Order: sequence, then C-alpha cells, then structure tokens
Amino acid sequence: MHSKENSTYSLAIECKDTQYLFENTENKELNAIALLENGSSNRVIQKSNFKFVGEIEIDAERNNHYRIHKNF
Repeated sequence: MHSKENSTYSLAIECKDTQYLFENTENKELNAIALLENGSSNRVIQKSNFKFVGEIEIDAERNNHYRIHKNF
C-alpha cells in the first residue's frame, strides 16, 4: 500500500507535466483520481485543466475522477 501523503506530492508533479506527456507519448487522454476529502489534490488536478468526469469507488473509498484530452 502507498502513502497518501506521497501520492499528493507525486500527483502535483505529474499534473504539472501534462503537456510533456502529450508531446512525448502517444497518449491522447490522461486520467486523474483524488479522494473526495483530499481538497489539495483536487485543486491541483483542476488547476491543471483536468475536467471532472464523476465519482468512482476504489478500495471502498470514494474518489473524484478527472480527465484531460490532448488538444494540440
């Protein structure tokens, strides 16, 4: 099992680099997941231009699901 504190840090780095991922991989879409109560992670995802898709359950915990599409 991973640490939720480390997940938040990793998430911030990954969201910052979405343009790099789109330019250097064949991915046309990226997904992000954050626990409902993790306001910091949700804000980082939203500020990175991910759009809210809905709520999903993972390991009996409710999460917000976001998605961003390649647009260039």
